[in-house]
Amino acid sequence: MDKKKIEEYLTGYKSMVSRAEVLSIKEGIEDYSLQAYSYSEVKSDTNEVFSDVEQFVTDKMDKLDNGVSDELKNLLEEIRIINVSLQSLTDEEYGFVQERYFKQTPSQIIADDWGMTRRNLYYYRERVLEKLYNHGMQYLFERSKNGDRN
Repeated sequence: MDKKKIEEYLTGYKSMVSRAEVLSIKEGIEDYSLQAYSYSEVKSDTNEVFSDVEQFVTDKMDKLDNGVSDELKNLLEEIRIINVSLQSLTDEEYGFVQERYFKQTPSQIIADDWGMTRRNLYYYRERVLEKLYNHGMQYLFERSKNGDRN
């Protein structure tokens, strides 16, 4: 498992979503555009994470047709794989991913805010990244090996 690569995907997640939006506009696919969207989540009884972004990607993946570029299809598939992986996390684990990777909060600040040592946060990070890998993100690596990633 390449933890650095997982972290790159998570850190670049917001940019991926923006790129998907720009591509959909460029391709003249109005149906694919997002209104204002939020990365905030709402938890359901099944611990699935929902956000405007996830709903956007899910809706668009369901409607893909031949008029959409391969680049946009691949990008939406990558975003969806990340979303599926994120759904496996507990509330606390998802909060960590949001702080560390989406907001890019330094580890020391997270450790201080959470009342942890940096070492404990490091081990916590390791467990979260392994969980993400085992619950879907491994498919991103398989796609890369097969040349599907743009």
